Amino acid sequence: MRIPVLFESAHATAEREVLVDSGATDNFISKNLLHRLKIGYLPVETPIKIWNVDGTHNQDGAISHFTDLQVRTGVETKTLRFLITNLGRDKVILGYPWLMAFEPIIHWKDATLDKQHQPVVISSIDVETQAAAMTTEEEWEEIHEEKDILYAIL
Repeated sequence: MRIPVLFESAHATAEREVLVDSGATDNFISKNLLHRLKIGYLPVETPIKIWNVDGTHNQDGAISHFTDLQVRTGVETKTLRFLITNLGRDKVILGYPWLMAFEPIIHWKDATLDKQHQPVVISSIDVETQAAAMTTEEEWEEIHEEKDILYAIL
């Protein structure tokens, strides 16, 4: 399902349709979109192996970087982690962590997001705020429910 999302950074604003994928183990964003919006990113401690939904390896290889972004869904705002990789025609995938954080009501028959969960706005956060808001290793492990997760599926 695709939903409209407004992206905001200190340098640019863009509106895009993004994929909501309950089978994606993480939230993902393309490096090209980050460059266009001039949003920074950080290295992951250990590269994360990634497989596409069809079982093939992603053409970018292992994920080596991430960015934490502020996500507003309706009236709620949270900081979520986005792994950076090649997404083909998609620029962003909102996966299980977004679904878990906001528990949005989705009208599957119409493939729409309930009005109470709109708009969806993804914003950059400054480096100092990002460092303070970054998910700790313990929180990251708790989100994934596995202590040694080294892979992601999109």
